[in-house]
Amino acid sequence: MKQKLLNKLWLRVGMIVAIMTTALSGTVWAETWTHAFASPEAISNNSITVDGATWNVTTTTGAGSPTMTTGTYSKTYGLKFGSSKSIYYGSVTFSTDYFNSYNVQSVTVNILNNGSKEGTLTAQQGNTSIGSKSSTFGTTWTNLTVNTNSGSGGSLSFTYSVEQAFYIHSITVTYTAAAAVTSLSVKTAPTKVRYEVGETLDMTGFVLDADGMDVSSGYTMTMGGAAIANGATLSSAGKKTITVAYGGKEVTQNISVGAVQSIAVTTPPTKTSYDTGDSFVPTGMVVTANLSTGEPSDPDTWTKDVTGYTFSPDGALVAENTSVTITYATKTTTQAITVTDVAVTGVSLNKASTTIEKTKTETLTLTFTPSNATNKNVTWESDDTSVATVDAGVVTGVAAGTANITVTTEDGSKTATCVVTVVNQKGTAETPYSVADVIKGEASGKEDVYVLGYIVGNYDSKAPIKSGSLVDTNFALADEAGETDVKKTIPVELSKGSGLRTSWGPLSNADNIDVVKVVIKGNGETYFSTNGIKGTSSVTKVAEAVKVTSAGYATYASDSKLDFTGKEIKAYIAEQNGTTGVTFTQVNKVPANTGVLLYKDGGATEEIPVYDGAADDVTGNVFVKGEGAAVTSEDGSYKNYILNKPSEKPIGFYKAAGQTVAKNRAYIHIDASAPIKEFIALPGFEDDATSIEETLSDSPVNGENIYNLAGQRLNKMQKGINIVNGKKIMVK
Repeated sequence: MKQKLLNKLWLRVGMIVAIMTTALSGTVWAETWTHAFASPEAISNNSITVDGATWNVTTTTGAGSPTMTTGTYSKTYGLKFGSSKSIYYGSVTFSTDYFNSYNVQSVTVNILNNGSKEGTLTAQQGNTSIGSKSSTFGTTWTNLTVNTNSGSGGSLSFTYSVEQAFYIHSITVTYTAAAAVTSLSVKTAPTKVRYEVGETLDMTGFVLDADGMDVSSGYTMTMGGAAIANGATLSSAGKKTITVAYGGKEVTQNISVGAVQSIAVTTPPTKTSYDTGDSFVPTGMVVTANLSTGEPSDPDTWTKDVTGYTFSPDGALVAENTSVTITYATKTTTQAITVTDVAVTGVSLNKASTTIEKTKTETLTLTFTPSNATNKNVTWESDDTSVATVDAGVVTGVAAGTANITVTTEDGSKTATCVVTVVNQKGTAETPYSVADVIKGEASGKEDVYVLGYIVGNYDSKAPIKSGSLVDTNFALADEAGETDVKKTIPVELSKGSGLRTSWGPLSNADNIDVVKVVIKGNGETYFSTNGIKGTSSVTKVAEAVKVTSAGYATYASDSKLDFTGKEIKAYIAEQNGTTGVTFTQVNKVPANTGVLLYKDGGATEEIPVYDGAADDVTGNVFVKGEGAAVTSEDGSYKNYILNKPSEKPIGFYKAAGQTVAKNRAYIHIDASAPIKEFIALPGFEDDATSIEETLSDSPVNGENIYNLAGQRLNKMQKGINIVNGKKIMVK
């Protein structure tokens, strides 16, 4: 009896233990992962790692909305997304592979909205949705939890969407260990199972069947006994077996890794004929590689079209190139091509003419026709190397003048020419700056420059001072004599102690104003608050502005040698003779301090250059240079005559009567024995036919003012030329 009771007791205990064991074996204990953003943890490169889990963080926005700002840490609020004052139509997604081997039960996010908009939290693991939940709440921290379903392993992600800025303070994930798998098989093989050595493992498309459930993530892999991950480089050839483990079960997946054995062009390029100078174009060409896993017996072999090959030559082709070598994975093949020379049909230069300064250079550039001509060898030549030289198109100015620079092609002897004019460098003694150049600033900051211009008075900010308050410290220079516009003048400093003030200062040399043209040497500097010349070291006269009034006659005397050769204004000396008293003779090169008579019908102002050389013979000239003093009618045994036009009398030389003759004018100083009394008539220097205004067949009535060409007064006209009231009249 006792034994039966004892047996029943043990039976009951066994049943209880069995029941407890069964109950315990079905229990799956949940674990929790949580992290609160309580320290300066920033999202970098769209990811953040906390408590061992790496979360990828992405944001999206609706059309037309600003980009949602990536979260930044705040001690008060946590990770912030968006602007505190703006509304955003977007979302943020957190994803991680940390829970791949677990079943996620719930996701809780502690959120603070910056307003009262409704927010929605959704979560999924692998291909399984864990749940979705929406909530409208004010600006207080709120936990939003999704847990309607249990995950089934794989990558975990959750997304929070809201139309305003918000903060995330903490994330909590509840998960359990995945249940043991009883059956595991490959449902779908990877899309790619053949690889070239050096490529990376790609498990895209790979799906496991675990107890009827699709699994595309959360598994582990080994190959050859070593762990391998998706994206790993496959560095050796051969047939490979990958062991895939999931839920305590394993399956295998075979792949082939092949090495390139050879390559071939299976489709030629679109273009196979070229001109010399072209480059090979691989467009349309298909290169196919033969690969093998390399086992001695039954290797896996296949072909594939490849890119990333190189070819040689990869630059300009020449006629000798009959093929192009293609290289891939150290293997080579060739592609036949044809290269043809291109003949030169013409050549041109970038300029038909150009001007360069002495010692300066300019490069002429060539253009061939056609542009892809094969032989572009040329020779360069200057027809006057004393003016300009040329080397490989670089032209150098040697001396002032003109030279033709010609280029000739080796192929076809085609030519092109550029006319090169060489001028002296501006600002030099040979080619001085103009006043306009200085005004434009071309001389500014330069030392020892030369400038050409007329002395037009003292410089003044309003207008050149030509008389009255003159000084010797400076003068104004202009491109034209008589200039009055200050904007067309520059100031020139005459330094104290240089001697230039005495020689060239307007106060001491007033006769120079609007007459003398000079070349000065000095430094381009600011003077009188404008562009000017300071530190003047030399002043050299180069010309004078000589003026003849509308009367057609004037006297002149310069302290410089003047050259009237080829000028409209003509110069004459006066010589005494015993018949008519005075004879006028034209001269060109007039010595310094020599008085002359100037003639220009109708008058003119003309620039007469100063020269340095032999003068014309002026022996016997009875003109005397004025001294700026009064001239008397007689001077001892000489009589003096000055150019004058008394009222109702012709212009001519009349006896002096105490008039002042300026320093740059002249008067006739003739022996008292000359047959002249009060008047020396001016000859007509133009042709006689045009100088005679009237012809008479007999003598007119007496009573007119009648003179002969010697200036003697007549009682009546005589045969020949008579001057009557200033008119020339011929009497036959």
